Amino acid sequence: MIKYFIHGIILFLLVNIAFAIVPASIDRNNIQVGQTFTLNIDVSHTNGTPEIDTLRNNFDILGTSNNSQMSIINGHMNSQKSIMVTLSPKTPGKQQIPAIKVGSDVTNPITIDVSKTPQNIMPKGDTSAQVFIDVSLNNSSTYVNVPVIYSLKLYFTAPLNNLSMANFDIPKAQIKPLVKNTQYRTKYHGKEYEVIEQKLLITPNKTGTTEIPPARISGLIMDHDSNNFFASPSNFNIQSKPLTINVLPVPGKNPQALLAKKLKVTDSWSVSLESITIGQPITRTITIEATGVPYNLIPELKFDTPKGVNSYPDKTLTDTSVVDDNLLGQKTFKTVYIPTSTGIIKFPETKIKWWDINKKVEKTEVLESKTYTVLTDGKKPVASFGVATTPQKPVKTTFKWWRYLVITIALCIIVLIIAVIIRRRLGLGRRTTQQNYTLLKKAIHDKDIKALNHALIALASSYTNKKIYTISDIKELTNNTTLHELIDKLNLALYKGYPFDEFDTLLEQINILSRGKKAKKADFLKNLYPE
Repeated sequence: MIKYFIHGIILFLLVNIAFAIVPASIDRNNIQVGQTFTLNIDVSHTNGTPEIDTLRNNFDILGTSNNSQMSIINGHMNSQKSIMVTLSPKTPGKQQIPAIKVGSDVTNPITIDVSKTPQNIMPKGDTSAQVFIDVSLNNSSTYVNVPVIYSLKLYFTAPLNNLSMANFDIPKAQIKPLVKNTQYRTKYHGKEYEVIEQKLLITPNKTGTTEIPPARISGLIMDHDSNNFFASPSNFNIQSKPLTINVLPVPGKNPQALLAKKLKVTDSWSVSLESITIGQPITRTITIEATGVPYNLIPELKFDTPKGVNSYPDKTLTDTSVVDDNLLGQKTFKTVYIPTSTGIIKFPETKIKWWDINKKVEKTEVLESKTYTVLTDGKKPVASFGVATTPQKPVKTTFKWWRYLVITIALCIIVLIIAVIIRRRLGLGRRTTQQNYTLLKKAIHDKDIKALNHALIALASSYTNKKIYTISDIKELTNNTTLHELIDKLNLALYKGYPFDEFDTLLEQINILSRGKKAKKADFLKNLYPE
């Protein structure tokens, strides 16, 4: 019996290790055909390399990079490593980012909705503009104190400098940034644009028409040719179109009513049995998700605590996010109840009234009542408030040595598995730089592009502390444009079957790079709105 039980524990541990889920997420949800977005894969707890080729059916893979972060929480140092893959969807509609293998693990799949590229966002149809602004609202009509999302997108084809935005004020509304700026690339009328996008939350406080003035941005357009030292920048001063919001009064008789497009309420109890014992904790968790409003418009819930029960409410958890271009406010209420007397305790039902913006009707969500019968724990006499109880004989317990044996064996197995994993990790990258260089020369001599790919990654890894997953990551370590072009050609040969015959040139550039100093990484564009 014990033998089979131990085998079951081993199998359970191996299955969970073999099929662990690697967290994956995307940087934004609203994506159009031709735009780019970033897939973030957390590789902090795995040694494998993501097999991203499975994405090529529905997406163009435009590059990869890696990121490492260190943090200290309560005196403990935590490290996080992630791989960021830049993708661009090929077709509109619902797209699936499939589960990606990372060694023996896999990522979680992600579903996204891709929309078509809009046709008329450029001012006056000027398709030759190097820089322009596009603004939009997620809703042109709302209610008092119910915010709308204002999206401002700055499109540009050449590097910009000295960006500044004129004062942006709306007398009848409050304005605040919703999320951090996002930057991506897109294609429009056959031209590639960089885009900086900022989302603002505009909350009108008066009924009627609220005018949103044009957004005005000025700055300098830099020359494309970075080798032209004498190129002079040119000034630009652009503005967006004005927009209007139709603001309606709060419907119904309650001016403090919760207004939402959709309301979802979940109510869960940690104990599903009808009978509990004195001192046994019960945790109740209620989560309210309101579509179309931030969390601060969701009302606080008040609960009556039954007689014979102590209650210990936790701090309310709140969050506001953007899902499918809609606000999603969330509040989570958690309370721990501990019965102190025997008897029947009843938690009454709770009603949440709200106004459905889409259907223009008042609705009520009902949290059902919950009843428990509290029994004595058999250890000490207690007060009762309605249920007669009879003393129970204490149950004689025996020492079950085999349980401790099984637990000890399971812990030994876990320690052994962890030791093997640590040993494998410490065993990576033992080849010296010279050995990696020798392998590189052999791959070039043999004109073996697959071996050359692995050799380049190994050689680059020996020169930096950063994790190098693909040869595209090497481009981040140097500003050698010739080497960048060779890496791009090698990628085309590896993944699309293009010919590659510049082996000697590649070796020459590697030799130049190894003798020189590392170039400083170029600065990226600053955020459109400074902190």
